[in-house]
Amino acid sequence: MTGLSQRDTRWKNTKLGTSDTTIGSHGCTITALTMLAGLDRVDDVNDRLNKVNGYLRGNLLIWSKIEEAIPWLKFIWRGYSYDNEAVKQAIEDYGGCLVEVDFDGTPMTCDKHWVLYIGDGKMYDPWTGTERSTNVYSLPTGYAIIKTEGEDMSEELETCLTDRKKFWDERNQLYEALGEDNQTDALAEIKRLQKKETECDNHTCPECPECPIVPPVDNDFGEETGTKAVFDKNGVLLGYEKTYKSPETP
Repeated sequence: MTGLSQRDTRWKNTKLGTSDTTIGSHGCTITALTMLAGLDRVDDVNDRLNKVNGYLRGNLLIWSKIEEAIPWLKFIWRGYSYDNEAVKQAIEDYGGCLVEVDFDGTPMTCDKHWVLYIGDGKMYDPWTGTERSTNVYSLPTGYAIIKTEGEDMSEELETCLTDRKKFWDERNQLYEALGEDNQTDALAEIKRLQKKETECDNHTCPECPECPIVPPVDNDFGEETGTKAVFDKNGVLLGYEKTYKSPETP
Protein backbone atom coordinates (compact mmCIF):
# COMPACT_ATOMS: atom_id res chain seq x y z
CA MET A 1 0.00 0.00 0.00
CA THR A 2 1.35 3.43 -0.96
CA GLY A 3 0.68 6.63 0.96
CA LEU A 4 -1.14 9.35 -0.99
CA SER A 5 -1.82 12.96 -0.13
CA GLN A 6 -5.00 14.83 -0.99
CA ARG A 7 -2.75 17.90 -1.40
CA ASP A 8 -0.59 16.33 -4.12
CA THR A 9 -0.09 18.92 -6.85
CA ARG A 10 -1.31 16.45 -9.47
CA TRP A 11 -4.90 16.67 -8.20
CA LYS A 12 -5.19 19.08 -5.26
CA ASN A 13 -6.95 21.69 -7.41
CA THR A 14 -9.35 19.20 -9.04
CA LYS A 15 -12.97 19.85 -8.12
CA LEU A 16 -14.30 17.21 -5.73
CA GLY A 17 -17.39 15.57 -7.21
CA THR A 18 -19.63 18.21 -8.73
CA SER A 19 -18.91 20.80 -6.04
CA ASP A 20 -16.74 23.92 -5.92
CA THR A 21 -14.54 22.40 -3.22
CA THR A 22 -11.31 20.67 -4.22
CA ILE A 23 -9.65 17.36 -3.51
CA GLY A 24 -6.90 19.29 -1.73
CA SER A 25 -9.29 20.83 0.79
CA HIS A 26 -12.01 18.19 1.19
CA GLY A 27 -10.77 15.00 -0.49
CA CYS A 28 -9.52 13.03 2.51
CA THR A 29 -12.21 10.35 2.20
CA ILE A 30 -11.56 9.50 -1.44
CA THR A 31 -7.80 9.69 -0.85
CA ALA A 32 -8.09 7.04 1.88
CA LEU A 33 -10.35 5.05 -0.44
CA THR A 34 -7.80 5.29 -3.25
CA MET A 35 -5.09 3.85 -1.02
CA LEU A 36 -7.31 1.00 0.16
CA ALA A 37 -8.18 0.20 -3.47
CA GLY A 38 -4.51 -0.04 -4.41
CA LEU A 39 -4.82 2.74 -6.98
CA ASP A 40 -2.34 5.57 -7.41
CA ARG A 41 -4.50 8.46 -8.67
CA VAL A 42 -6.99 10.18 -6.39
CA ASP A 43 -8.42 12.11 -9.34
CA ASP A 44 -9.10 8.78 -11.07
CA VAL A 45 -11.26 7.66 -8.14
CA ASN A 46 -12.98 11.05 -8.22
CA ASP A 47 -13.78 10.51 -11.92
CA ARG A 48 -15.03 6.98 -11.26
CA LEU A 49 -17.41 8.23 -8.59
CA ASN A 50 -18.63 11.07 -10.78
CA LYS A 51 -19.51 8.60 -13.54
CA VAL A 52 -21.79 6.63 -11.20
CA ASN A 53 -23.26 9.71 -9.45
CA GLY A 54 -21.33 8.75 -6.35
CA TYR A 55 -21.63 12.07 -4.51
CA LEU A 56 -24.45 13.56 -2.47
CA ARG A 57 -24.85 17.34 -2.48
CA GLY A 58 -21.82 17.66 -4.70
CA ASN A 59 -18.99 16.31 -2.56
CA LEU A 60 -20.31 13.86 0.07
CA LEU A 61 -19.34 10.28 -0.74
CA ILE A 62 -22.26 7.87 -1.17
CA TRP A 63 -20.85 4.70 0.40
CA SER A 64 -23.15 2.36 -1.50
CA LYS A 65 -21.75 3.66 -4.81
CA ILE A 66 -18.20 2.53 -4.06
CA GLU A 67 -18.59 -0.96 -5.55
CA GLU A 68 -20.13 0.46 -8.73
CA ALA A 69 -17.17 2.81 -9.15
CA ILE A 70 -14.46 0.38 -7.97
CA PRO A 71 -15.68 -3.20 -8.55
CA TRP A 72 -13.10 -4.92 -6.31
CA LEU A 73 -14.29 -2.95 -3.26
CA LYS A 74 -17.55 -3.57 -1.42
CA PHE A 75 -19.00 -1.26 1.23
CA ILE A 76 -19.96 -3.18 4.39
CA TRP A 77 -20.67 -0.78 7.24
CA ARG A 78 -20.55 2.88 8.32
CA GLY A 79 -20.26 3.38 12.07
CA TYR A 80 -21.08 6.79 13.53
CA SER A 81 -19.17 6.08 16.72
CA TYR A 82 -15.76 4.46 17.00
CA ASP A 83 -15.58 0.69 17.64
CA ASN A 84 -11.98 -0.39 18.07
CA GLU A 85 -12.71 -4.12 17.90
CA ALA A 86 -14.64 -3.77 14.64
CA VAL A 87 -11.84 -1.65 13.19
CA LYS A 88 -9.17 -4.20 14.22
CA GLN A 89 -11.18 -7.00 12.63
CA ALA A 90 -11.60 -5.02 9.39
CA ILE A 91 -7.85 -4.41 9.25
CA GLU A 92 -7.19 -8.12 9.78
CA ASP A 93 -9.72 -9.13 7.11
CA TYR A 94 -9.14 -6.46 4.46
CA GLY A 95 -5.77 -4.84 5.17
CA GLY A 96 -7.16 -1.48 6.27
CA CYS A 97 -10.14 0.42 7.64
CA LEU A 98 -11.27 3.98 7.00
CA VAL A 99 -11.55 5.86 10.30
CA GLU A 100 -13.17 9.23 10.91
CA VAL A 101 -11.28 11.45 13.37
CA ASP A 102 -11.55 14.95 14.75
CA PHE A 103 -8.80 16.92 13.06
CA ASP A 104 -7.80 19.08 16.03
CA GLY A 105 -8.99 16.73 18.77
CA THR A 106 -11.57 19.24 20.00
CA PRO A 107 -15.20 18.11 19.71
CA MET A 108 -16.33 21.73 19.93
CA THR A 109 -15.18 22.30 16.33
CA CYS A 110 -16.58 20.74 13.17
CA ASP A 111 -13.47 19.44 11.41
CA LYS A 112 -13.96 15.77 10.61
CA HIS A 113 -11.12 14.05 8.80
CA TRP A 114 -10.79 10.55 7.31
CA VAL A 115 -7.63 8.44 7.59
CA LEU A 116 -6.74 4.82 6.78
CA TYR A 117 -5.85 2.65 9.77
CA ILE A 118 -3.53 -0.24 8.84
CA GLY A 119 -2.84 -1.87 12.22
CA ASP A 120 -0.10 -1.84 14.88
CA GLY A 121 -1.01 1.72 15.83
CA LYS A 122 -0.26 2.96 12.30
CA MET A 123 -2.29 4.81 9.71
CA TYR A 124 -1.92 6.53 6.38
CA ASP A 125 -2.93 10.17 6.67
CA PRO A 126 -4.35 11.74 3.48
CA TRP A 127 -3.44 15.19 4.80
CA THR A 128 0.30 14.44 4.67
CA GLY A 129 0.37 11.34 2.46
CA THR A 130 2.61 9.60 4.98
CA GLU A 131 2.42 6.73 7.46
CA ARG A 132 1.84 8.10 10.96
CA SER A 133 0.88 6.98 14.43
CA THR A 134 -2.85 6.77 15.10
CA ASN A 135 -2.14 8.88 18.22
CA VAL A 136 -1.77 11.93 16.00
CA TYR A 137 -5.55 12.26 16.06
CA SER A 138 -6.64 11.54 19.60
CA LEU A 139 -10.38 11.55 18.99
CA PRO A 140 -11.71 8.93 16.50
CA THR A 141 -15.42 9.51 15.90
CA GLY A 142 -16.48 6.83 13.41
CA TYR A 143 -15.34 4.27 10.85
CA ALA A 144 -16.27 2.62 7.55
CA ILE A 145 -15.61 -1.04 6.71
CA ILE A 146 -14.92 -1.69 3.04
CA LYS A 147 -14.22 -5.19 1.85
CA THR A 148 -11.40 -5.69 -0.63
CA GLU A 149 -12.19 -8.53 -3.04
CA GLY A 150 -9.01 -9.02 -5.02
CA GLU A 151 -6.30 -7.23 -6.89
CA ASP A 152 -6.82 -4.19 -9.04
CA MET A 153 -8.01 -5.42 -12.44
CA SER A 154 -8.93 -1.98 -13.73
CA GLU A 155 -6.34 -1.92 -16.54
CA GLU A 156 -7.33 -5.39 -17.74
CA LEU A 157 -11.00 -4.39 -17.61
CA GLU A 158 -10.39 -1.19 -19.55
CA THR A 159 -8.41 -3.13 -22.17
CA CYS A 160 -11.19 -5.70 -22.50
CA LEU A 161 -13.85 -3.02 -22.88
CA THR A 162 -11.73 -1.17 -25.46
CA ASP A 163 -11.21 -4.36 -27.48
CA ARG A 164 -14.94 -5.18 -27.37
CA LYS A 165 -15.85 -1.68 -28.51
CA LYS A 166 -13.31 -1.90 -31.35
CA PHE A 167 -14.76 -5.25 -32.45
CA TRP A 168 -18.34 -3.99 -32.54
CA ASP A 169 -17.33 -0.75 -34.26
CA GLU A 170 -15.55 -2.73 -36.98
CA ARG A 171 -18.49 -5.15 -37.28
CA ASN A 172 -20.96 -2.29 -37.64
CA GLN A 173 -18.80 -0.59 -40.25
CA LEU A 174 -18.56 -3.85 -42.21
CA TYR A 175 -22.31 -4.39 -42.06
CA GLU A 176 -22.96 -0.85 -43.19
CA ALA A 177 -20.58 -1.35 -46.13
CA LEU A 178 -22.14 -4.70 -47.09
CA GLY A 179 -25.73 -3.64 -46.89
CA GLU A 180 -28.57 -5.83 -45.64
CA ASP A 181 -28.69 -8.19 -48.65
CA ASN A 182 -24.97 -8.90 -48.55
CA GLN A 183 -25.17 -9.52 -44.80
CA THR A 184 -27.74 -12.24 -45.45
CA ASP A 185 -25.60 -13.76 -48.21
CA ALA A 186 -22.53 -13.70 -46.01
CA LEU A 187 -24.30 -15.48 -43.18
CA ALA A 188 -25.68 -18.08 -45.59
CA GLU A 189 -22.18 -18.74 -46.96
CA ILE A 190 -20.77 -19.14 -43.45
CA LYS A 191 -23.47 -21.68 -42.60
CA ARG A 192 -22.83 -23.56 -45.88
CA LEU A 193 -19.10 -23.80 -45.16
CA GLN A 194 -19.73 -24.89 -41.58
CA LYS A 195 -22.08 -27.62 -42.82
CA LYS A 196 -19.56 -28.74 -45.43
CA GLU A 197 -16.82 -28.93 -42.81
CA THR A 198 -19.03 -31.10 -40.59
CA GLU A 199 -19.93 -33.40 -43.48
CA CYS A 200 -16.28 -33.74 -44.46
CA ASP A 201 -15.33 -34.66 -40.90
CA ASN A 202 -18.03 -37.35 -40.95
CA HIS A 203 -17.15 -38.47 -44.51
CA THR A 204 -20.70 -37.91 -45.69
CA CYS A 205 -20.04 -35.08 -48.09
CA PRO A 206 -21.11 -35.79 -51.72
CA GLU A 207 -17.89 -34.38 -53.11
CA CYS A 208 -14.77 -33.05 -51.47
CA PRO A 209 -11.33 -33.06 -53.18
CA GLU A 210 -9.53 -33.03 -49.84
CA CYS A 211 -11.51 -35.95 -48.43
CA PRO A 212 -9.95 -39.42 -49.14
CA ILE A 213 -13.20 -41.25 -48.39
CA VAL A 214 -15.63 -41.26 -51.30
CA PRO A 215 -19.12 -42.76 -51.43
CA PRO A 216 -19.66 -46.05 -53.33
CA VAL A 217 -20.89 -45.88 -56.94
CA ASP A 218 -21.87 -48.37 -59.66
CA ASN A 219 -19.50 -48.69 -62.63
CA ASP A 220 -18.20 -51.17 -65.21
CA PHE A 221 -15.78 -52.73 -62.74
CA GLY A 222 -18.59 -53.82 -60.49
CA GLU A 223 -20.26 -52.27 -57.53
CA GLU A 224 -17.93 -50.03 -55.67
CA THR A 225 -17.82 -51.03 -52.01
CA GLY A 226 -15.73 -48.22 -50.55
CA THR A 227 -12.13 -47.12 -50.07
CA LYS A 228 -9.16 -48.76 -48.42
CA ALA A 229 -5.83 -47.44 -47.30
CA VAL A 230 -2.67 -48.71 -49.02
CA PHE A 231 0.59 -48.97 -47.02
CA ASP A 232 4.14 -49.89 -48.03
CA LYS A 233 6.07 -52.67 -46.30
CA ASN A 234 7.24 -50.24 -43.63
CA GLY A 235 3.71 -49.24 -42.78
CA VAL A 236 3.89 -45.83 -44.43
CA LEU A 237 0.59 -44.70 -45.90
CA LEU A 238 0.84 -44.52 -49.68
CA GLY A 239 -2.70 -43.43 -50.39
CA TYR A 240 -6.19 -44.79 -50.88
CA GLU A 241 -7.76 -46.95 -53.54
CA LYS A 242 -11.31 -47.91 -54.30
CA THR A 243 -12.58 -51.42 -53.66
CA TYR A 244 -15.13 -53.18 -55.85
CA LYS A 245 -17.50 -56.08 -55.77
CA SER A 246 -17.34 -58.10 -58.96
CA PRO A 247 -20.52 -57.76 -61.05
CA GLU A 248 -22.74 -60.84 -61.05
CA THR A 249 -22.64 -62.95 -64.22
CA PRO A 250 -25.98 -62.85 -66.03
